[in-house]
Amino acid sequence: MFLHRLIFLATLLAPVVSDVIDGPPGPPLPPACEQDCSLTAGDIDDNLNFVTYEIYKKKTYDADTPEDDLGEGAQITLPNPDLSDRLSVTVKDNQGNGFSCATVEVSGVELSAGSDGKLAFFSEIDDLPARPWMVTPLSPDRKIVGASMEVTTVDDSIELVLNSNSTLPTEMDLAVVLDTTGSMCDEISFLQDELATVISSFTGKASGNRMIDLKVAMVYYKDVGDEYIASTSGFSSPDTALTELAAEFCNGGGDYPEAVHTAWEVAGTLDWRTGNVARVALLIGDAPPHRADIAAALEAAKILRIKGVRMYGLAASGVNSVLEYLLRMVALLSNGRHMWLTSDSLIGNEKADAKVPCFQVTNMEDLLTRVLLGELEGKRFEPNAADIVREVGNQTAGICLIDLNDPEASLSATGNDGAGGGLGGAEGDSLVSIPDFVPAPTPAPPTICFPGDQTVEVLGHGLITMNSLKLGDMISVGGGEYAKVFSFGHYDSNVKAEYLQIHARHLDQPLEISNDHMVFVEKDSYEKAVPASAVTLGDKLVLASGGSVVVTKILTVERTGAFAPFTTSGKVAVNGVVVSSYVSLQEKSDVLMIGDVRTPVSMHWLAHAFQAPHRVVCTMAWSYCERETYTAEGLSHWVNTSLWVSKWFLSQNAAVLALGS
Repeated sequence: MFLHRLIFLATLLAPVVSDVIDGPPGPPLPPACEQDCSLTAGDIDDNLNFVTYEIYKKKTYDADTPEDDLGEGAQITLPNPDLSDRLSVTVKDNQGNGFSCATVEVSGVELSAGSDGKLAFFSEIDDLPARPWMVTPLSPDRKIVGASMEVTTVDDSIELVLNSNSTLPTEMDLAVVLDTTGSMCDEISFLQDELATVISSFTGKASGNRMIDLKVAMVYYKDVGDEYIASTSGFSSPDTALTELAAEFCNGGGDYPEAVHTAWEVAGTLDWRTGNVARVALLIGDAPPHRADIAAALEAAKILRIKGVRMYGLAASGVNSVLEYLLRMVALLSNGRHMWLTSDSLIGNEKADAKVPCFQVTNMEDLLTRVLLGELEGKRFEPNAADIVREVGNQTAGICLIDLNDPEASLSATGNDGAGGGLGGAEGDSLVSIPDFVPAPTPAPPTICFPGDQTVEVLGHGLITMNSLKLGDMISVGGGEYAKVFSFGHYDSNVKAEYLQIHARHLDQPLEISNDHMVFVEKDSYEKAVPASAVTLGDKLVLASGGSVVVTKILTVERTGAFAPFTTSGKVAVNGVVVSSYVSLQEKSDVLMIGDVRTPVSMHWLAHAFQAPHRVVCTMAWSYCERETYTAEGLSHWVNTSLWVSKWFLSQNAAVLALGS
């Protein structure tokens, strides 16, 4: 706790770094570091921290941008696409592994996944029609087509399966897009040397049991009136590209903005290979596009995304809010990460940390190596503890966690008005545990359960009662899909509790469910999860077999047993009805409420996000999770902690909830 406060105080007292203006051509500035110098860098995966990214995006867009921020004497208008309507897709093979570079089609729009089988669609960015959406997976060579899934709910996360074995890529296309104007002189020689080291480490080398065919393209850019605006020789061997990189030097620019959009457009015209290929663009610079070219830069990045390129920004010293905003947005859209050089290296000019709630600083070489290796191996690689130079905030496998003992410091961890703690969901390579900064919970009442006689369908065993269900069982979650039970939020065979008994036309057995537990209903042509207490006569319950049934009667009954299976998908089919694994974290609300304001964040999504660290542990260390323990009240110790923390935080007043918004 003391360390958190010390870091926060230190960053508040740090000197304010003014924007760097390109100087005349000249040699690199002498660094403060004189021996064993290595650039250092931090990173954030905004897809793992989507809620806090949305807060950051809103704050940055709403801020009063100084008229002279780009030195062009006019107000800056940032692009502001609505990214809240996001469909996260994971394509898996018949062994449960991510299907490398699978293609996914959503209502006529096609995008390629990375080697981890993950990608995301955004309704506005991808110009998708109104729901329902038909989502279809295809193999990279398009020879295998998987079963389509209809998506009707907002803010959904789905898994698709292709009935084939996936293989990791043996080819990688890497484009390095580098600002070579005068303001980069303090760092460019180090960038040249360390990029060469990283690229050489992948040249002609094996990854796993396969050789990697690496092609590299260097794209250099300056500005209008310089010796070139943007220049590239296209993809070539690493040796050729590195020889070219070593000969490049910094000069030109003159004013602050540069021809960023032109460089990104050139990167989009490169001869990117198709199919099962890891495609990565490193976007390195310290200055934003000219005011009139900001929208064009985003459009150029969208072309790269359509070509299946994952974009990783690397912000150098002097970066301002406009370039950070763009780099983070294009990284989010393409499932990449935002990276930035830090002052820990003592190289070059002062560097501002990104506006994020948590990050780890390592040598840049280490970070880039882990990023590229992750794109080849289809998984996230964490730094070794000994390699971490500095850590701000708290995180688990890239997911930022809020310190509830000091929420203000957590919501502004870097001292630069960073957004709030992260809520996301993904699987990494490090084991995690319940963080020790979470306050000790008090027992929660049995509000997240079903009685023992309710039925679920277990793969290979058919229908069984809830009190016969076991950890590790694969159960129906609707739409012909099955998901693993990784935890029981509540497990008590003897407790007596009140439940709502919901009858519906053509439903063989009524659904019995606790008041706050969420059930999926059909509303306005799409599905959403609402607390059972909010269901009324005439509502339509969503069936696991497809379609819906109309609610005809609701009673209150007392039953024995309390069971709440948590699945990896966040859904369960109980008595044939699709329900959430979770309770609403705010009484009777289906969305996050801040005061009296309804946000677009669904309670089902938010609860699923709160359980992300738990799912990571159970993915990486199942032997730990299958020995799950429970409180005297039957609550899982892990779930009891996260439920208490979640409800405590969301019960605070609107001012606390709105911190950073």
